[in-house]
Order: sequence, then structure tokens, then C-alpha cells
Amino acid sequence: MPRIGAGRGAACAAVASVMARAVLAAVLLAAVLLAGLPRAIAAENPLQPPDLSSPRATLQTLVTQSDGFFILIADVLGRYARSNELYDGAGMRRILAASAAAEVRFRPAMDLSGIPPVLRQTFGIERAVQLMEVLNRIDLPPMDTVPDAAAVAASGIKRWRLPGTEIEFAAQGDSADARRWVVSAETVEQLPLYYGLVRTLPYRPGPMADLARVLGELNGGRRVTVYETFLQSPVGLGRVIPPRWLFELPDWARARFLRVTVWQWSGLMLGAGVGALTVWGARRLARAGRGAGSLWSGLPVPLALIFTAAVIVPTAANLFHIGGEVREAIAFLLTVGLFGGGAWLGMALAGLVANAIVASEHLRLGRLDAQLIRLGARLLGMIAALALVIRGADELGFPAYSVLAGVGVGGLAVALAARDSLANLLGSLLILIEQPFRIGHYVRVGGVEGAVEDVGFRSTRIRTSEHSLISLPNSTVANTTVENLTLRPARRQRLTVQVPRDTPRDALTALIGRVRALLDADPVCESASARVHVSALSDSLWDIVATFSLMVEGDAAEAEARETILLGIEALAPECGVTGTLRISCA
Repeated sequence: MPRIGAGRGAACAAVASVMARAVLAAVLLAAVLLAGLPRAIAAENPLQPPDLSSPRATLQTLVTQSDGFFILIADVLGRYARSNELYDGAGMRRILAASAAAEVRFRPAMDLSGIPPVLRQTFGIERAVQLMEVLNRIDLPPMDTVPDAAAVAASGIKRWRLPGTEIEFAAQGDSADARRWVVSAETVEQLPLYYGLVRTLPYRPGPMADLARVLGELNGGRRVTVYETFLQSPVGLGRVIPPRWLFELPDWARARFLRVTVWQWSGLMLGAGVGALTVWGARRLARAGRGAGSLWSGLPVPLALIFTAAVIVPTAANLFHIGGEVREAIAFLLTVGLFGGGAWLGMALAGLVANAIVASEHLRLGRLDAQLIRLGARLLGMIAALALVIRGADELGFPAYSVLAGVGVGGLAVALAARDSLANLLGSLLILIEQPFRIGHYVRVGGVEGAVEDVGFRSTRIRTSEHSLISLPNSTVANTTVENLTLRPARRQRLTVQVPRDTPRDALTALIGRVRALLDADPVCESASARVHVSALSDSLWDIVATFSLMVEGDAAEAEARETILLGIEALAPECGVTGTLRISCA
């Protein structure tokens, strides 16, 4: 081992050398374990799957692979420790070649279905190392006593337990020819417990015992296990900077809390801090965008949350090689953040698209068309968000059917507790789809008459002629007769003209004829429906009633056309010989 810190005292040099060896061993051990297989395997066909045809074949595969595995570790450790190189390029190439065969030779021998999908990549390696620890600390039965393919076919067994243990091998596959034997999912789930029970037992003589002895020497003579050395190794940093630069880590930095060292906690907190700053900066950006009225102001925060959960914190966890229960908690939080951020982003994008469509069509945000577009986009966003939530739950190990069942039960409970609110929501959907009126229309609904100002998801707001604002529940509007006065093709008018009783008969007849002619000549008056006649006679007045329809749209046009007719009648009275006070009223 080359001398580190030349020029220091002999005592400091000795301490540094011991620490250097310990860290170096941890770095290289973890690097090899993450790679997965021995050099002997790499020399074979890397696509050749392992023999898992029987409990004997699977157990023999595990033992053979692990023995060669530890031989490769010792070889790489020895070569790198004796060299002066910062990086062991040749050793890394050997590791990469071995890792190419890992997926098809070692991991298929373990049923990882009991581990949440988001944790399988990390925990698959850890469970494999724990299994190696257990198998190399207990007495294995002679291989000729373990059932082979012929014995399995004769007995028809589908499970086999390693004698004296609770380690089970289970058959997978329907047909006998396609069946393979793997370490059962229940055993894989219990491997941390089994490791804790055997970790104080001595290793059986063999390659793993030799490796543990080498690791102990490199750690200053302390008793260590392969799994613990792997778990606290700075392999992530070793991919970025030379491992020799990590030789002088102080003892306090290697103190462990929840099986994670202090220096690993420091790196993890650094990554979490960077992620928090990213989300904080996104919030400031979103706030500035809302102040400027930007449509994209809802996007920065969910994007920052996704980036933090998918890139920043996972990079820190991998770089500093966080494992165990802490990694499980981190994976849970990151999955929630990732898919929760995706659901949030889906909702925000739905609103953004809806507002962009409304803006491109030059629609008022208060119009029913605009609200229908926004509602449809919001529903699509909610569906996408629900799909992401179900996918995230599946990644965490919660089956989709259980999530859907929970959503169904929860939805039923909400529906029963909020029947009126749901009735109003359905009423708003009917109003938005059928559109019996629009914003600004003058309507008569259940005794309430006025102009529609807004249609929300709970109520419709109507401004009456007395300027009062009345909110009607949408369920009431949907179930009540709605009279839309604005959409009338013709507006019926009834005018009562009162002339003095002493008006000559010929003057009265002339006035009736001239009023009828005035209505026939008016371009907006429907002449076919015009009627002018005497309706009543009193001691002092003649009542002449004129009924007609105005072919106009809107209250303003109606008032203007009616005003023209009223002024025309007033001008006709003197010309017809009608004297005295003329009274005209509208009904």
C-alpha cells in the first residue's frame, strides 16, 4: 500500500493508513457487489440463463456464483491496494463485464415480487448480499440430498425448505418443463431478519470467510461483515472522485445512525437542501408569473417537485450509497413526490390548455362556452391525475384494484355526505351542456326575474331589476322551468292610448287608422300581428289598445323601437283632431 500523507509523523501515517485501507475496502467491495458476478461468469456466454430447474440446481447456482463472486472481490481489492493508480481501469472493466451477466444469472434466482417495484433495483442487491451472508454462515446439506429435477418430477412438490432453516425455494411456472425454482418471496422479505439472527455466527470456511478476514485486516483488525461494509461504503463518491482521496475520513464521520453513516447523512441532507431550494425558487417564479397574469404560472412548482423527486434527491442517495430502512423511506417519499407532482402538473396543464383555447377563441371567461371548456379540461386533468396516483401506488406495492376499491368506497362516502353539493354540480353540468341561457340573458326562473351574471359549479347568480343579486342553486335551476326572455324572436308589446271622452268619433277613427298604419310601416314591427282597437269606454276616457310584436334582439333595441312608436303616436294625435291630454301606458 503506498504511503499517504508523506511528511507527517509516523503515528499519523499509521492511523491514516489503517483508515485508508478500511475505506478503500468498502469502496471496492461495494463497487464489485453492485456489479454482481465473478470474472469466470463473464468469460462464459453472458446470455446463458442460470440453471433453476430444481431446488438443487438453484442452490448450487447460488453457492457457485457467490464463491466466484467473493474470489473476484478479493482479486480486485488486492490489485487496487497494491497499485499506485487513482482508478483501477482494468478492474472496472472486469466488473462491468461481470455486471452484464448479473441480470440473467443471479437475480432471476430470487422472487422479488414482494418488494415494491420502486425498491427492487436497490433492495435486490441488498437482499442478495444478505442471502450470501446467511448461506455462508450455516451448514448446507449435501447436494445429493437436495431434490433434483427428477425428484421434483416424481414427487410433484412445488416448495422445498432448506433443512434446519425457514429458507424456502418455490416453483414458478405452470408446466413442469417451464417451471423454475427461486428463493420464495416470503424468504426474500424475511432476509433482513435472518441476517440479523446469524450475523454473530462465524463464517463457514470458504471464499466469503477469506474475504471477511481481509476486510477485517483492512479495518484495523476489527470484526466486520461483508454486508455492513457494503452498506456503509462510499461507492457513489468513488464514481466521481478517486477512492484514494477519501482515505482520511475521521471516525466521527463513519459513526452510524439507522445504519447510515454521518458522512452519508451529510450528503443526503445536501441533496435535500438543493431540492428544497429548487422548489422555493419555483414558487417565487410562479408568484411572479401570477402577478403578471401569465398562463404558465401554475407549472414551475410541480415541475420543480418532479425534478427534485426524480433527479436531485435520487442522485444524492445513489452518490452517497444510502441503503436500508432510510432508503426505503426515501423511496416512499420520492415516489409520492414524483407521482403527486405529476398529478399536480396534469391538473395545471389542463387549466393552461383550457385557458389557451378560451383565449384563442376570444371567449369571455364568464361565458358558458368558456366554462364548459375549462370544466372538460379539468375533468381530463383529474382523470390523468387519478391514473398517476394509481400508478404511483402500484410502484409502492399497493395493487391497483385495492386503490380503485378505496377510491370507490371513499367516493361513495363523499357522495352520501355531500348529496346537495353533488346535485348542484350535476345541475351545473346540465346547464353548461344544454345552455338554456348565457351570461347577460334576461331570464325568469321560479319567480325570480333578472339578468344572468354568472354560472358557477354550485349556483347561478341573477341580477334583478331592483339591482339585487340572487343566487339560485343549480339543482333548482335544472329542475325548474326557465323562461329566457332574451331569446324571444319577437317581443310582444301592448300599448294603451287614453283620449278624452269628448273626442269626436271621426277623430277617434282617424287616430286608430293612423296608429295601425304607423305600425305597418315600422320596419321592426311584425305587421301581421298588429292589432289596434277600442277596448274600453268610461265617463271621461276612450281606451285604445295597440298590440304588436317587435322583431328585435336585446332589451336596448326593444326600448328604442318602442320609444319610436310612442313618439309617433304622440305626433299623430293632433293631426287627427284629438285635443286635450293624451295618456299612453305600456303593459
